[in-house]
Amino acid sequence: SLGLRGAWHYGFEIPNLDVYLGATVGGAFTTYNYEFNPSPSPSFHLFGGPFVGVGYAIDPSINIFLEAGADVAYGILGV
Repeated sequence: SLGLRGAWHYGFEIPNLDVYLGATVGGAFTTYNYEFNPSPSPSFHLFGGPFVGVGYAIDPSINIFLEAGADVAYGILGV
């Protein structure tokens, strides 16, 4: 998979808080191999959609974030 993401970050007056929204667009090659298809062929499909997120800097080198949207995944939580 390869995709591009763009985001707009809103600057609330709360230190270390990052609120953003954006969109993703990309493409992926996939191959399905199953019992009734002895010679699978690769296919290409496009993906993309909007997302919103919020992040908080606990420390200058540690951030937590939560994203929701209809792009690569419906929800992402990370550190």
